[in-house]
Amino acid sequence: MKQFYTTLKFSISLIVLLFSISGVKAQTTSHTTSTPSWTTVATIGSTSSASFTWTNTTTGGQFQKGNTTTVVSPILQYQDFAGHSEVNIAYDLHATSASSTVGSYTMTVIWGSGGSNQVSATGINFNIASGSTPTRHNFTISGISLPGNGTPFQVKLALTIASGERDVNSSNFKSDAGLAGSGTVLAVQMNSFNANRGNNNVTINWATSYENNNRGFEIQRRYSNQTDFETVAFVNSKATNGNSTTPNSYNYVDVNNATAVSYYRIRQLNNDGTAKFSLIRQVDGSKTKAQTMVYPNPAVNGNTNLVFATNDSRNIQVSDMSGHVVKSWNNYNYQELEISNLTTGVYFLQINTAETGEKETHRIVVAK
Repeated sequence: MKQFYTTLKFSISLIVLLFSISGVKAQTTSHTTSTPSWTTVATIGSTSSASFTWTNTTTGGQFQKGNTTTVVSPILQYQDFAGHSEVNIAYDLHATSASSTVGSYTMTVIWGSGGSNQVSATGINFNIASGSTPTRHNFTISGISLPGNGTPFQVKLALTIASGERDVNSSNFKSDAGLAGSGTVLAVQMNSFNANRGNNNVTINWATSYENNNRGFEIQRRYSNQTDFETVAFVNSKATNGNSTTPNSYNYVDVNNATAVSYYRIRQLNNDGTAKFSLIRQVDGSKTKAQTMVYPNPAVNGNTNLVFATNDSRNIQVSDMSGHVVKSWNNYNYQELEISNLTTGVYFLQINTAETGEKETHRIVVAK
């Protein structure tokens, strides 16, 4: 027994040492009911600055109703223009008739292509008071490592109601997103975008989770023998005055009988004239099959993007010149992937698609 405890003590010490050596900082959450001095990002019910995706309800401004026990807050999307390690959000919460007891809550931050990276941390036990006057509840997640460089990221909060009233409302929303004013709420969140060939036509489908100040979408195409994209169509926003807190689906059919691979992207245009581009989708030609696109290559600041022709499951490895695997993903089934923080040098990218057995090898150059 003495030997067992000696071994256990050594194991715990070794774990602590490994964490110290690796510099890993555990994710933590905290909860208070004070009034933070953050910049107000938006007010629920007004989408002049932000829009929300509501879950578990069809009632605007209310994210918990009825017998469900898990509350999922609006999923908020930002851009991070510098690396940050903390995100703060706040909601003014109240129960409609009797107070609620939250047994636990989980705050999650998601970033990377297809949500490839995320961290979550959980806290426990607080009360949501009843009555017409809400109480501000502040939540902080620390110990994350956002990469910056305009990287989009999402924040969501899940509450588990342990007992009491389950009709819980939220009014004002505040956030500094841990960005000291450098973050902006994105005007439109596009949650899917696909382009598929059918004979001499290419059908483009995309969907939005929310829209704010959105004029519409330019469909842009580039043939393999072209250098620049050209606009082939414009599709107006379905949202009233460009604002919507509910999902919208869109599609466009482009006449395209090219024998070689074609490329499509969407330019989302706001009412104020600002715009942003989607990622690129490849479409097979009538005689040529699309392969993985790697861009930019050479990589810029150690970052490059992969765009796959399909969302089939893949095993991906990035190796240096000595054959050492520096990054890997197993069973990756999103259509795009951002590879970041590569140091100067030459790398080999290997992609194995499980469904088809296809294998690809690409060379990535990272310049100084």
